[in-house]
Amino acid sequence: MSDGHVTLTVDGAVARLVLDRPERGHAWLRSMWSDATAAVEGLAGSEDVLALILDSTGDRVFSGGADLDELRAIRSDRDELVALIEAAEGFMAALEAAPQVTIAAMTGSALGAGLLLAAACDVRVASESAKLGVPAATLGIVISRPDIARLVRAAGPALAAELLLTARVLTGREAHERGLVAAAVAPERVRDTAAEIAGRVTALSPRSVREMKRHLLAVSPRWEDLHTHMAASLDGLGSDELEERLAARRPST
Repeated sequence: MSDGHVTLTVDGAVARLVLDRPERGHAWLRSMWSDATAAVEGLAGSEDVLALILDSTGDRVFSGGADLDELRAIRSDRDELVALIEAAEGFMAALEAAPQVTIAAMTGSALGAGLLLAAACDVRVASESAKLGVPAATLGIVISRPDIARLVRAAGPALAAELLLTARVLTGREAHERGLVAAAVAPERVRDTAAEIAGRVTALSPRSVREMKRHLLAVSPRWEDLHTHMAASLDGLGSDELEERLAARRPST
């Protein structure tokens, strides 16, 4: 990987993609989205790798959103904002289309893009105390339709509406009770639980699992045309309101 913030390892039939930028809450640079997409797409032709675990270092944050410094540098350049959204969507779409069963190991909190990333996976495991939500409206951000479709698929329409329209943040335990995650366990058990699920997958018929994943995707909510209705998301990312709301959250000195 080009910047060292995203690494892929393969151990037998299970691959693990790890985010490693803890000093910035695993916030994504555009290069990270591209590297992660290349890693997942590189596994697409493998018949030996049957499960892919998405993980991150540490246990405080599973995944952040866009790196705010990079976002501020391009917020007035609409073409650059489009490229950033396309890079993020490329990774989400690659996870969605991967022939492997994808498992999000949420050892820490997943807010905004972090939860949307987990929603692009087939199965989610969370720390019971992790904070999970998409509080985009608190910042003036508009989530894209492909990401909303994934959230509806993962959470169901009622919970997806609650998360998006009220900025509700759940604990991992609450998310399990609402059906958003498959298991909510102690933080130190998240990775082991994800590995146990991956182990169950590898014991099954690869052909059956692969074809049923294709069927699940075909009958679930999807929105494949990223650029339709993108204007609202672009306006939100480039708006003064976003900067003002972010500034209001910074601790005063």
